[in-house]
Amino acid sequence: MKKDISIIFTIVITALVSQGLVIAKTPQNPDSINIKFVGKQYAMAMQSPVQGLVESALFESIKLQIFAPKHKFFELAKSAENVMDKAKSPELRYKAYIVTQFLHHPEWLNNMKNKNDVWQVSRIKSEGDKLFALLADELQNRHLILAKNDEPQ
Repeated sequence: MKKDISIIFTIVITALVSQGLVIAKTPQNPDSINIKFVGKQYAMAMQSPVQGLVESALFESIKLQIFAPKHKFFELAKSAENVMDKAKSPELRYKAYIVTQFLHHPEWLNNMKNKNDVWQVSRIKSEGDKLFALLADELQNRHLILAKNDEPQ
């Protein structure tokens, strides 16, 4: 019974995320889609017991933030934090951490040195790991600069 509910839940979440993906990818103007709806779909997908679906939702969440840089995705950030705290996989927790940082600080995406690389990679689904690596490099550089600025002179 519990397995049946889990399968049904996964199918429903997959269908909803797929609907969100179609809506998110269709227009070129962030004002022409219901960004809150798409964000809620990704947040819901992050609650799935299926690791691949959660990872896909994290990837799509970063793409959504790139697509709509002025929008604050509080619900998405909260869901990513939940994944960061509760996921069984260390890799998934790390990816959720990266996503959480950029959802809380979307301006960092605009100030990245490798912004064009991030934009190009984010358009290719199979390059998800490369996108996370680029974002992790940016976080590392940002934290090192902040630590260096905090050192006493």
